[in-house]
Amino acid sequence: MSIPEEKAMEEYIEEALAQCYICPSTYPAASSFFLVAKKDGGLRPCIDYRALNQITVKFRTSYEVLWEFLYRFVLVYIDDILIYSWNLAGHRHHVAEVLKRLREFQLFLKAEKCSFHQPSVQFLGYNINSSGIRMDEGKVAAIRDWPTPTTVKELQRFLGFANFYRRFIRNYSAIDNPLTSLLRNIPKSLPWTLSAEEAFNTLKEAFTTAPLLVHPDPVRPFIVEVDASTTGVGAVLSQQQGNTSHLHPSSPASSIQLRLSKSCRLIPLKGLPTAMETAELMFNHIFCYFGIPEDIISDRGPQFISRVWKAFFSRLGVAVSLSSGYHPQTNGQTERKIQEIGRYLCTLCHSHQDSWSQYLGWAEYAQNSLRQPSTGLTPFQCVLGYQLPLFPWSGEPSNVPAVDYWFRKSERVWDSAHHQLQRALRRRRWTTRLSTWAEGLAVYQGHPSMPTMP
Repeated sequence: MSIPEEKAMEEYIEEALAQCYICPSTYPAASSFFLVAKKDGGLRPCIDYRALNQITVKFRTSYEVLWEFLYRFVLVYIDDILIYSWNLAGHRHHVAEVLKRLREFQLFLKAEKCSFHQPSVQFLGYNINSSGIRMDEGKVAAIRDWPTPTTVKELQRFLGFANFYRRFIRNYSAIDNPLTSLLRNIPKSLPWTLSAEEAFNTLKEAFTTAPLLVHPDPVRPFIVEVDASTTGVGAVLSQQQGNTSHLHPSSPASSIQLRLSKSCRLIPLKGLPTAMETAELMFNHIFCYFGIPEDIISDRGPQFISRVWKAFFSRLGVAVSLSSGYHPQTNGQTERKIQEIGRYLCTLCHSHQDSWSQYLGWAEYAQNSLRQPSTGLTPFQCVLGYQLPLFPWSGEPSNVPAVDYWFRKSERVWDSAHHQLQRALRRRRWTTRLSTWAEGLAVYQGHPSMPTMP
């Protein structure tokens, strides 16, 4: 061993002894110790434990031991084991199977940390029972009582804690956007704003009113919603609960729809508006043309559950109703229509990234000229009593190039809008027929919805 290597070894031993990583030993067995050069010119100590590992008794984890039971009636996360069953008799049998297997591999459980035959159980931060999954009450209380952050670290800690339960909160990303925007560009201090305070309180309130996530029912049909672009693809698997039996804003407030007529207003926005800005948009773009409504149905976006929104419409004498994303039968037809328009707007914005707002009027005109299967009329006919004339795209060109260019561009947007929206209508008709057939088949086969027991 060279002098630099011997010096590096002595420094390593002294440091490891001081940190209690190693201790003096007179045991005759030993492992090889050598040094390798680092890029900065220093030396890194390495210990060869291969010979020792060959004679070491291998430790089997509970995940490996219970492999054949996984996702049949067992879930394992590190040293946490959850056993679930369809009924109590089956549950007792499953518990016996798991205990027998653990004993075979000499794995032991600490009795005071175990609970057996429970109708509900806490597992990995969730309360699970036969009805569904809820957030842990203790963690919800911690979020509810969380003080207003005063530093960047405190805000990061809050968002990291809250993010664990984001699947319970509809439009979570939209609600916490004013908070996450404060962390952009790695600020040295926290520039707390009024919108951040509103978002902070809204998020805390959303956690206290979060819904129950029900278990999927294998008898009911599932709904797969997918979207894709040149840069990514995403999908959501959902399932409707119950039977699908005003004015309806969606968040962010870029699409506003009249429920019975399916008429819509599309308003371009530079970003997520505040509650007051949303209320002013409603007045300037809706109430001035259609009058003040008796009731407004909205989702639970941050604008619509704020005190400003409630106070504004209370002064106008307008009732405010909130729908739930987990119970779309509250206003299912409007929810589906907004999804159809949203999918088309994604396509429009992707194709015209620098000029989409200039042609938004054609998308609105196309939607309101489309005959709706629920009414047999176009939204224009429902609202105005007659259909507005369609534009003569095949007319003679003018002598003004700017005018001809505008018409050519608008015609392409018009054709695209009609094509996309008509395809959405056909997809909805097909989905409705398939859903009706699937539910009828399920009733005929007579498979009950079986509760689960943790």
